[in-house]
Amino acid sequence: MRQKQVLLAHVGPRARAVKVALNTRVSTDGQTTDNQRIELERVAAVRGWQIVHLYDDNGVSGAKGRQERKQFDALLKAATRREFDMVGCLER
Repeated sequence: MRQKQVLLAHVGPRARAVKVALNTRVSTDGQTTDNQRIELERVAAVRGWQIVHLYDDNGVSGAKGRQERKQFDALLKAATRREFDMVGCLER
């Protein structure tokens, strides 16, 4: 059986890699964000994205506000400064 190939290209006058920030989070200290990070890194590699930052709120509930979710707050501020083109995250 023949394997399918995935070919991705950026087109335009100034083609460049898409800069992506990864956002991972788990609610308790007993959990880990490693599986999320690994999967997001795999997707970025396949698509040719350049990972520019990992924002990791490990052990912080999503119900908390920006004041308590330091990495999420930093992500939003960096997005405002256009430090990346896209955010990668997983819903689990």
